[in-house]
Amino acid sequence: MNRLQLLSNLINDIPADADNSVQSEIMASRIVEAGMSSFVIMMLESIKPISFIASQATLIATPLLGSYINPIQIERFSKLIENREFIERLLTKIEEKEREKENKKLEIIDDKQSK
Repeated sequence: MNRLQLLSNLINDIPADADNSVQSEIMASRIVEAGMSSFVIMMLESIKPISFIASQATLIATPLLGSYINPIQIERFSKLIENREFIERLLTKIEEKEREKENKKLEIIDDKQSK
């Protein structure tokens, strides 16, 4: 899955009126499932200090991205990333989901070795 598809799928089907913690939970699950955790963590950590500017840059890029991603989704994403608390919550959720995924892999390996 390329990065534009990930961005498009990130916000799809998430109720616009959903609580930020629900949105971050769903987004984190989708990021981890897509195998993009490292990239997204790096991106979010780098934009965190300038989150408002990054959100505005996303809106400015809407005409370019609009042919790949629904402009309404771009606007929703922009509103989410302008909030530093949301970014921090999303980072935490991604890291938690990644640890859960790793623990499941280790359990499977342990089960195979014990047989």
